[in-house]
Amino acid sequence: MKRIMSFRVVICLIISTKTYSQIPISATQGNTFNLEIQIIDGKKDQMVYLSYFNGEKWIHKDSAFSKNYEADFQGKIELPEVWRVRVEDSNESFPIFLENSSVKMKINMQSKEVNVSGSKSHESLKDFEALMLPYDNKLDSISTLYYTARDNKDEVTMEKMDALYMTEDSIRIVAIKGSVISQKETIMGLYILNKYLLYTLSVDEIMELHSAVSINFDQSIYYKIIQNYVSILQQTAIGSEALDFTQLTPEGNSVSLSDFRGKYVLIDFWASWCGPCRKENPNVVNVYNKYHNDGFEVLGVSLDQNKENWLKAIESDGLVWTQVSDLKGWSNEVANQYGIKSIPSSLLIDPNGIIIGKNLNGAELEFAIKEIFSSKNKSTTLNEK
Repeated sequence: MKRIMSFRVVICLIISTKTYSQIPISATQGNTFNLEIQIIDGKKDQMVYLSYFNGEKWIHKDSAFSKNYEADFQGKIELPEVWRVRVEDSNESFPIFLENSSVKMKINMQSKEVNVSGSKSHESLKDFEALMLPYDNKLDSISTLYYTARDNKDEVTMEKMDALYMTEDSIRIVAIKGSVISQKETIMGLYILNKYLLYTLSVDEIMELHSAVSINFDQSIYYKIIQNYVSILQQTAIGSEALDFTQLTPEGNSVSLSDFRGKYVLIDFWASWCGPCRKENPNVVNVYNKYHNDGFEVLGVSLDQNKENWLKAIESDGLVWTQVSDLKGWSNEVANQYGIKSIPSSLLIDPNGIIIGKNLNGAELEFAIKEIFSSKNKSTTLNEK
């Protein structure tokens, strides 16, 4: 159920003929922005923080002390971007599509409702999200039925819900692609591609859509994120030489991918907390047991943060092959090096270190490994003759 697990947290889009607010390329109405924030049902006087995304993490930019429930920020940005506002008495951050104009933002600390006026970019984003909401609810309902069936061990219903989810998700992807094209002359087209499609499409599909987005936004952080991710995908495409890496085993020993040169290796990205990963583990164990003596190896790369949970999962699932991790979760350096954005994910490497397969699961993995060693054995027999 990888796709349900992956996309349950992704807001989805319903196909619609509605036209979004069109933001001109020169989206900044002035040279600076003036952001006025009004806090409702919160503390009268407290700190308010403003942050932006630098492509890797959120960076604190400015802070202001609210007086009588109000705080003001002034500044300048090159292009409209989504920023975050955090109020002192809450750990929650509130997004705003900021641009150089006079913008007003009302934050209800009890209902968490946010109202923004004065930003055409934010208005366009809200239009887009409104279109997504009905389909998001539909996918959420399918997910709920799937997990209920799983709790009841109802395999038939699980399979039906899985198939239904994938069908609806495919429709969502087609619709979002259309939205990128329809918004190609605005910053929103770039933003939609970055947030909703970047980790879903193949590198060719991403490049096709990216080339359709106006080059006037090549200084946008979203443009740079897409360019960087495409570069990673190209470096890790089938036919490329696998990037070497070194991480530690649970015992603290350093292990490198290059240590396995001369053998077929499955780099298996997983985590103890990942349900679909744990479901896939018995399949990997089966293939490993069948073909290990022929020269098949598995190198597990865990996206865990808790070492104890990692070790328990290794023992419980019978994962006897080499395991490594830096215990940084989604910030795992190897996962970032290979552009891994969902798990389980895997890469199959040949004896020369070349990537020959990606994301092979279940019967697909066993078939691929069987074909490799069947061909290898036939070749050996012929050479002996």
